Amino acid sequence: MPQRPFSSNACTSVQIPLLPIAVHSDHSSYRNPSIAWGKALHLLGRALFGALLPFERIASGKTLLPFALSAFLLLCDSAHGLSASDYVDYSAPRLPGRLYIPTGDMNSETALPLVLALHGGGGIGSDNARHLIDFNPLLSYAKANGAYLYLPQTTSAFWHLSNRPEKVMEMIDKVISERNVDPSRVYVTGFSMGGGGAWDFLKLYPDRFAGGIPIAGIKPRVSGKPEELLETPLWAFHARDDTVVSASNSRAVVDRLLASLNLPPYSYPPLGNRQITFEKTNENPYFRYTEWPSGGHPIWWRVYQSNETLGWLFDQRLQIPAVSIRNLRIENRPSSLLFEVAVDSTADLVLEQSPDLVAWTTPKMLKYQSAGISVEIADPDGFFRISLSD
Repeated sequence: MPQRPFSSNACTSVQIPLLPIAVHSDHSSYRNPSIAWGKALHLLGRALFGALLPFERIASGKTLLPFALSAFLLLCDSAHGLSASDYVDYSAPRLPGRLYIPTGDMNSETALPLVLALHGGGGIGSDNARHLIDFNPLLSYAKANGAYLYLPQTTSAFWHLSNRPEKVMEMIDKVISERNVDPSRVYVTGFSMGGGGAWDFLKLYPDRFAGGIPIAGIKPRVSGKPEELLETPLWAFHARDDTVVSASNSRAVVDRLLASLNLPPYSYPPLGNRQITFEKTNENPYFRYTEWPSGGHPIWWRVYQSNETLGWLFDQRLQIPAVSIRNLRIENRPSSLLFEVAVDSTADLVLEQSPDLVAWTTPKMLKYQSAGISVEIADPDGFFRISLSD
């Protein structure tokens, strides 16, 4: 089981590193007959939601959807046997969020995967509830396969703004520190606005995610080189009859990936084609693009109910170099903490301190050594972690 940061006030341990929604026209993708009547209620709620979309100003980040309709959608999804009560509140300042914790996670002999799921424009808000609905199939899979599911909520449009990526990654680091998460099996997915957010997170943090699934995504908002996306296995999805976010957005990202590999762009079917499923895979580096002829915008329901797709995602793992501890000494003194560690690595170590496992700072009196740390901290309080420097 992975070790968690140590507190000077408790037992000590050490950790080495660490858009609008339309009604789904293809009901055949809902394959679970046990939730048929709940599905019907959900679709009705989504139909009402779609009717109000002209009054929802996604681009400005302001939404005018009545609270009563949000409550109705949550009631509809309670018919699926899933609700907000499946999650714990996992919020940070200006970043509401929910976390599903697998049953018995801390007793598992092996560390468990974590999925970061980014909602679309319809989930914008601060109620920490309306963004949960569309991830119910993903929650079912997480329950069945022992995975954490983290669902942050944006209070305004677009995932790349307001330091949200940094805040989200701080919360991921927090859950890795507190729970039994496998850092080599952290994944990201999202749809619509969240699909663009998934592209952005993969570009910003290529060394943190083992795999990604952007769905019906808007264009990435983060600048950078396309090849940065190639460091993580990808499987992107879109539907050609998507009238909310055109499939040309996903095609443009895929073509930029191909161009970075000096490969020609794909020959896609016309956007009006309603017969052919287009699918291409590049093996090395791995990225895959699936384009369905129909399904409209909310194809995430179909994707998140696919055992093949989610099984592929959970099979991906980061290659994290092994680091061996050569020497470790921790001594609690009356008014200080003596901490010494050395590892088999040429990189320096970084020691950080936090009162809440969210905000991390460098403690005073820190002395760096080659491939190690030796430090005595006066008046220690809170939690400490060490990691390899970049």
